[in-house]
Amino acid sequence: MLTREFVAWLAARRAAGESLAVIGSSMGVSHEAVRKWLAGGEPSQMALMLAAILSHQPRELPPGL
Repeated sequence: MLTREFVAWLAARRAAGESLAVIGSSMGVSHEAVRKWLAGGEPSQMALMLAAILSHQPRELPPGL
């Protein structure tokens, strides 16, 4: 996932009503990190890889998992 796609994905999650804290929690980072990325900060390669996985998966696990 490219950085601009990553930022667009974050922005879409925000537009859907998710808080910075929820987005950060789903990625194992703080809400400050998400805020920094939305403001143009460069995400790590690990964050980009995780976002690529999360963007293609359901955000919630099925019951029982």
